[in-house]
Amino acid sequence: MWGAIASVAGALIMSDAGSDASSSQESASRDSAAATERSSAASVAEQKRQYDLAREDYAPWRAAGGPAVTRLSQLLGLSAGPDSGALNKKFSVADFMDDPITKLSYQSGLDLGTQAIDRMAGARGSRNSGATLKALSRFGTDYTGAKAGESYNRFYGDQERDFNRLAGISGVGQTAARDTAAAGSNAANNIGNIMMAQGNTLGNIYGAQGNARGAAAIAQGNIWGGAAQNIGNWYGRNQMLNQYLNQPSNSYGSGGGAPDYYLS
Repeated sequence: MWGAIASVAGALIMSDAGSDASSSQESASRDSAAATERSSAASVAEQKRQYDLAREDYAPWRAAGGPAVTRLSQLLGLSAGPDSGALNKKFSVADFMDDPITKLSYQSGLDLGTQAIDRMAGARGSRNSGATLKALSRFGTDYTGAKAGESYNRFYGDQERDFNRLAGISGVGQTAARDTAAAGSNAANNIGNIMMAQGNTLGNIYGAQGNARGAAAIAQGNIWGGAAQNIGNWYGRNQMLNQYLNQPSNSYGSGGGAPDYYLS
């Protein structure tokens, strides 16, 4: 009997020890999982902070690029607005005459050239000759053509300069928008990888914890099963011994039975 009691006591002790070990392992698993979640949260926060900084840094360039695109669209006639289509305008005589440089210098240059030819002809006594008239006509034509060509170059030079400036600012805004989008995409990918890694780590932790629980439960079941078997074995042997000792032909006399200490 005492052996059976000792077996049960041992089973209880081993069961409690296994339970304590399992509880300690679960506590360690919880701590590890919490540490993983804190680390992941800090990493995600840093990724978001970096993206916010990048977006803030690019903001002025994006802000400048938007109006530049709008103004360029207006000047190219792609949308309504002040001077719509001005950059598509063809050079005309009106543009030549409205050229500030033409207004300032064309007439004075024409007058000076005409006077010079007239004076030379007068000095030669051929002021009203056909050669003088031809020289005056050729000078006026050549002079006007040269000045018109200069005005033409200035006209399209101004258009090209306006276009290049607006296109440059628009391009800067486009680059800033593209880089901002790339920063957002990178941040999203990094955050996704962080969360996936966290999920894998937590899965491993909780999986190991579940395995440990299962192993502990199996071990406890084995312990209690062994204890029950020991008790059953003890009880069976005790019953057999009692039957044997209580037989009439035993050495203790008929029907007398065995002393109590034999049943211990």
